[in-house]
Amino acid sequence: MPHDSEQRWEEVSREIARQSGLILSVVTEAEEVYQDLVELFQFAGGTDQLLADLLYVASPASAGQVATVTDARAAMSAIHNLYQALDNVAVSASDRFTDLRRMS
Repeated sequence: MPHDSEQRWEEVSREIARQSGLILSVVTEAEEVYQDLVELFQFAGGTDQLLADLLYVASPASAGQVATVTDARAAMSAIHNLYQALDNVAVSASDRFTDLRRMS
């Protein structure tokens, strides 16, 4: 019969493994979305205004719509930077939480 501390460690270990798997899954999926966004951004012409025009089917999109696209790109870039950091790629220092909070 395992000692109480061993049993607690096994429970903690399983939870850590579960949470690690969730993080990897979410960040990997978000990276795929980021790559799709980059492709769409380039297709639209490479500016937030042109991307907003494409997404909102307005010509030109309103300032609020452009701001939403800008915030979304910043949030996705923050997620991409987290993905790179997890993949041991050096990333520049920035406040990624602020970028993410704007979209949450």
